[in-house]
Amino acid sequence: MKWRTDNPPVTGKYVVETKTIHQGRIQRFEATYTVSDKDPSKGAWSFTNQLFQRWLDETKTETVMVAIPVDYTNARKTCELIQNQVYQSYLDLRNYLDKELEVDYEDEETEKPVFHNLNDFMDESNDQYLNLEGYFIGYVQIVVK
Repeated sequence: MKWRTDNPPVTGKYVVETKTIHQGRIQRFEATYTVSDKDPSKGAWSFTNQLFQRWLDETKTETVMVAIPVDYTNARKTCELIQNQVYQSYLDLRNYLDKELEVDYEDEETEKPVFHNLNDFMDESNDQYLNLEGYFIGYVQIVVK
């Protein structure tokens, strides 16, 4: 969970922080956000006489470790770019990495990026099954559906 200052992407109930207009007090409560039919990037909150500050994003995610082989020329940069980013699915992450790293699936000699959920990564690392030599390591968040 993290606090965000942009608007939520869908209509729903959210925990928000607001600031009262006259006294400037910060308040936390549950409010409804309704997305505009005409412009999905805009909407309206269900409170009045208060200034919106931020909302709590409670989207459930899982931490996934990503191992990118050093064979790719921009492996380290890509690993740093994806650090703690949120992806809607493993497929979205795979597509992003394929594009950024210019992965060639016909090249059987070059290792491809590998994903491990956090628990498996820890178990395999602690049991010394993983050989991480030759990989840059990063982590991302994948939305749990």
